Amino acid sequence: MAGSPVNEARKGIVKAYNPLFKPFFLPVVFFLHIMRRKETFEKSSLMEKENKMKKTLMAVLLVLLWTVSTVAAAELKVGDTAAGFTLKDPTGKEYSLDAPPYAGKVVVVFYADPGSKDLNNELQNTLKSAREGGKIDKKNYEGLGVVNLKDSIVPNWMLNRIIKSKQEETKAVILVDPAYSVLNLWGLTKKTSNIILLDKKRVCRYIQKGKVPSADVGKVVGLVQEYQVK
Repeated sequence: MAGSPVNEARKGIVKAYNPLFKPFFLPVVFFLHIMRRKETFEKSSLMEKENKMKKTLMAVLLVLLWTVSTVAAAELKVGDTAAGFTLKDPTGKEYSLDAPPYAGKVVVVFYADPGSKDLNNELQNTLKSAREGGKIDKKNYEGLGVVNLKDSIVPNWMLNRIIKSKQEETKAVILVDPAYSVLNLWGLTKKTSNIILLDKKRVCRYIQKGKVPSADVGKVVGLVQEYQVK
């Protein structure tokens, strides 16, 4: 059928092989072949660059993940200098270990989730009695309670109200940690009470994850007495 795409293609083929056009046939085919090779090479190079970029990004991400996990897994040990932190109390007021009322004092940190807050009452009461009885210098010692909010099923707003009420009743500073900030910073243990004794230079002198053995209660008081004069 005249004018059909097939006939037009046939005419083109015949025309291409016409002796008049034959001298141009091979150069055109060769040129098209070269252009196709060039296009294929450029695509291959682009893909290779993209693959290299992906590998580089993956390597960077792996290094970052390894660094973060290493920092998070670092555990505070006796003799280590504790990293500083800033947390708020339920009223929104910020506190740090390098600011009043803790700067220049021996500090015993009680870090616990709400379910473990009474686990180390024996130590807390002994320290309180020693301070009130003059065995511990009030000017050189402070206790600090930090509540691990993240390990509780109770909503944070409700816990903050309870802690605020307790803080007003006892006149003690109670800080809240809603995101494992101190736990990750010092490598503490979740869902239990952690006790950390820091000297005036913020060097860890005692640490216990869980209940402090009764035999260690007197030891902690002795350490406070030792380092409050150094």
